[in-house]
Amino acid sequence: SGLNISRRAATEILTLSFWVNCVLPAKMGDVYRGWLLKHNGATSFGNAVGTVIAERLVDLATVALLGAASTFVAFGGKLPPTALALTAIALGVAAATTLLLLVARGFAATLVYALPLPDAIKSGFTNAATSLRAGSGGRVIRTALPLSIAIWIGESIRLAAVAAALGLFVVNPAAGQIGIASALFVALVSAVLTVVPFTPAGIGIVEAGMVGILVALFGFTPESAIALALLDRLVGVGSLVVGGGALFAVSPYRRGVGSLR
Repeated sequence: SGLNISRRAATEILTLSFWVNCVLPAKMGDVYRGWLLKHNGATSFGNAVGTVIAERLVDLATVALLGAASTFVAFGGKLPPTALALTAIALGVAAATTLLLLVARGFAATLVYALPLPDAIKSGFTNAATSLRAGSGGRVIRTALPLSIAIWIGESIRLAAVAAALGLFVVNPAAGQIGIASALFVALVSAVLTVVPFTPAGIGIVEAGMVGILVALFGFTPESAIALALLDRLVGVGSLVVGGGALFAVSPYRRGVGSLR
């Protein structure tokens, strides 16, 4: 069966894992999330990992589809070659993620179970597949999808607010400005770039990507693009580092004494 966890516990554990992703490279926060779930009541590490994988796959598919849609809106359907390529990549990621989710839900677990592997490994994969199947069912996705969309819209609102503070946001943007759809597009591309595991929170990679997109697609000067990228990341990552660090200091989950209910 799937992992039974309250919204409060899920929020705190997610925040802790996001904080770890901000201070350590290689997406260690995702591994830490599985550890937190296991040591605070999950039946097995495989069960916890399956839950994390399901959340990540659904989230990535949501980001990809929102990114593709926002590209069409931002450019009024007249996509320049770079935007067209990014849209194709986004749709490809969404399709690949959906396929991976379907395969992992059934065929992969059956294949692993048939291989001559130690029982401990088979058990871990079986638990992960069971949790993945439960965590990606129709009812769960219908519940999680609106929340995921709301989160990414919130990310774009933050970027728009930062741009507005710099005088770079207008509803009907000209070159060197961003509007509602373009803010969503840039925020989602930035989110995808954080997947690159080389640095904590994609530091350096995300900023470079944001600057490149703002200059190449939206006519920003390098100076204004750098200012927007750095300030947005300072607000987004900085607030998570400070807030997540404070939560880490007092959270019972890091000591393995928290409740998932």
